[in-house]
Amino acid sequence: MDRLLTISVLAIALVVGARPVEAEVLWTENWEQPAWEVGDDMLDQSGWSRASGKVGRPKIAESAAGLVGQVATMANMSGKIGEFSNFKNPAGLSGGVPELPSGGELNLSFRWLINPSGGEGATGSASVRFMPGVNQGVSIQHGGTQVRFTDMNDNDHYFDLPDNTGAEQIIDFELFASPDSHGWRMNGVTQQTINSAITYGNIDSISWGCGRDAGLDCGIMDDMTVSITPEPASLGLLTLGGLALLSRRRRA
Repeated sequence: MDRLLTISVLAIALVVGARPVEAEVLWTENWEQPAWEVGDDMLDQSGWSRASGKVGRPKIAESAAGLVGQVATMANMSGKIGEFSNFKNPAGLSGGVPELPSGGELNLSFRWLINPSGGEGATGSASVRFMPGVNQGVSIQHGGTQVRFTDMNDNDHYFDLPDNTGAEQIIDFELFASPDSHGWRMNGVTQQTINSAITYGNIDSISWGCGRDAGLDCGIMDDMTVSITPEPASLGLLTLGGLALLSRRRRA
């Protein structure tokens, strides 16, 4: 009987632990109709504004290889070598950073088409960040071959892209933050977690920026979302609970 109960407890733990974690979406942007039309200027619509710089105005494009529906592009923006423009959105955070459930995270996820064909690659330095002043973000560097993760302590960390030859590729990025730690994920895999005191409470917006090196082409963006993810169900805790139950039964 005890063996049967053990199997049942572990089976329940596996089922609960495998359930998808429901995220609370605070804001999402996919640049689709009817809010957006192909050719629209992204600035001064749906909360987007220029945070810094003077050059470039992102546009809405019809489609891009591997991405579904309309997209936002910073391709072929004018500017001088060394110039950088930063565009921001309150993204559901203007009322203050949300209080997180125990073990929860604030997440910023987005799909980025890097080095697309047709001269719309990351020949400049492109970045997506939490704002303001916390500096946490990822940027495409070195001709679209590497990711630079800047942590909230303003330290830079470099990682190769899955294909580091400068080839066209779509990357699913995610930034995550809590009062205790922060970091980033690439294609669903956690790349780095920084366990340190951070300025989580200062977050009130997001940004997408582009700087010119040899050209001001910083890729194509789709499906940006800010959400709160609660702590996933803990298989370990469930298993411990089941073992405690068995222990009580044996003592009885």
